Amino acid sequence: MTRQRAYGDDTPFGAWIRSVPELGSAIHQAAFTINDADWILHKYTTHGDGLGLREVQHVMFLEVKTNNAESSKHQLDTLWTIDRVFHYRQKVTFPGENKPRSVWAHGVHILRLTGLRPDDGLPIKWGSLTQNGVVYRDIENDQELISILRFDIDPEDGLKLSLRRHHKTQLLEREVIWPIGFRVTEIITQRS
Repeated sequence: MTRQRAYGDDTPFGAWIRSVPELGSAIHQAAFTINDADWILHKYTTHGDGLGLREVQHVMFLEVKTNNAESSKHQLDTLWTIDRVFHYRQKVTFPGENKPRSVWAHGVHILRLTGLRPDDGLPIKWGSLTQNGVVYRDIENDQELISILRFDIDPEDGLKLSLRRHHKTQLLEREVIWPIGFRVTEIITQRS
């Protein structure tokens, strides 16, 4: 049988999962666990800059631990696996559309609260999964947490999330002869 909740209410489906012995993670049924997914955050937006419009979507998986709880080794193993698969920047074509969009998947993060809610008190801990385990950093206040959850701040490093294009731009000049015979210099912006 799957481990019972330590506190709080379960969903009806969660209660059913926990009651079915065949879905348990007991020693004799090794190599099988079930974890509930806490939150998946998805920001879809169009960003404008000097080069035009750019659509970049952001998504991350958030595991929330309340009352200073910590993830078990088994849960961390599962979260690590999801984090490795769910860490990418790529073009995605959504169903019913023919134009791909940029999606930045920021992996799995762990939010550790001292109480049940962020406003129950400090410290608030923000964890990122690394090769050495979970690395936590302190969140100073609710506003910083909100900025991370809105993807204004990069969930990985806590710095302002930059959507700046990193393409090299150069101006090229070429001489063009207009149909009426004038020679003009045309300036072209080339982006690599």
